[in-house]
Amino acid sequence: IGDDVLDPLASPTVINYTGHMIAAVGAHGRFPASQEEPVAQQIAERLEKHRVGFGYGPLASGGDILFAEALLARGAELHVVLPFARDEFIGISVAPAGPQWVSRFESCMRLASSITYATEDRYLGHDWVFAYGSFVAMGLAVLRARFLDADVLQMAVWDGIETEGMAGTGFDVRTWRNTGRALEVITPAADTTSASASKPTTPVSGGQRELKAMLFGDVRGFSKLGESQIPAFVTHLLGAVGEVLARYGDRVLYRNTWGDGLFIVLDDAPVAAQCALELQAAMATIDLESFGLPDTLALRLGGHFGPVFETTDPVLHLTNYFGAHVSRTARIEPVTPPGEVYVTEQFAARLALEPNPYACDYVGQIPAAKNYGTMRMYHLHAPRGN
Repeated sequence: IGDDVLDPLASPTVINYTGHMIAAVGAHGRFPASQEEPVAQQIAERLEKHRVGFGYGPLASGGDILFAEALLARGAELHVVLPFARDEFIGISVAPAGPQWVSRFESCMRLASSITYATEDRYLGHDWVFAYGSFVAMGLAVLRARFLDADVLQMAVWDGIETEGMAGTGFDVRTWRNTGRALEVITPAADTTSASASKPTTPVSGGQRELKAMLFGDVRGFSKLGESQIPAFVTHLLGAVGEVLARYGDRVLYRNTWGDGLFIVLDDAPVAAQCALELQAAMATIDLESFGLPDTLALRLGGHFGPVFETTDPVLHLTNYFGAHVSRTARIEPVTPPGEVYVTEQFAARLALEPNPYACDYVGQIPAAKNYGTMRMYHLHAPRGN
């Protein structure tokens, strides 16, 4: 059967979109206000060319909102991903271009198919939080394309000027390119008067948050062990955990245990995914009955990827990690089935950007422990057949 027959049956393309913030009328910047109409026209043409049906990205003034409006105009699904709290995002990334852009932002939010907050906390001047939003938006686009067996690409309104740092279109393009996936760039005509970057200028508050991957775990059935069984538990089960973690060296940034509880911090989601599955594999090889332990003991692990504070713990006198995202990780493990690994959507999205042998299956919106709210959860596992 010819491609011309099959093409109409193909799933619509999924995109991650990103773009420079537009300069206010009369101001100068990397995306001059005078270029709004020609850029908007190019966006519409590219969406039509690629038969785009789904778009994932933020809603800053300029490129982001132009993509969002074009997606809605063609009846495509708009999936908004904001890096942090809505009102603060408007103040930093929308309002500087003028009140009309705030109105357009609100309209896109009302019509969006979904709205995801990478974190609902404040920005606090920490550029890694913008990067966090980018990772989530890109990863969700890749996950959706996998589910649909559809093409995925990034579209960017970008002037092509490479910049350092973790916030902005240049970072988004660089990150996407590193995945080896397709990219299309729409370049606004240059503003020769000024090429100042559209970058947040909110001062940093307190210590800088950084992106880390976290695992919380416990062993089902530990509380029913008798005193005579505790030495075997420590030697063989916790011993197996220790052997796995030792293989990761300085990739493990922090580890702690209390009885059967585990808290592990690693430097990124892919290595955390590998570690989690190796922990489960190590547990599965232990002959529990031969050590006088019940065969019902089982490890459950929850994983999350997010911004946390790294600082010296004044009680333990060593580097430790704090913040709302640590608490979020702790609420996943209690609702994870024994012997499995559940991870958050943010973890799954970050993992989707890596060429790794692991997979995440969506399991639904799961109520977290201790009334922490409902979270979209994924089951982490090695692809079947591997």
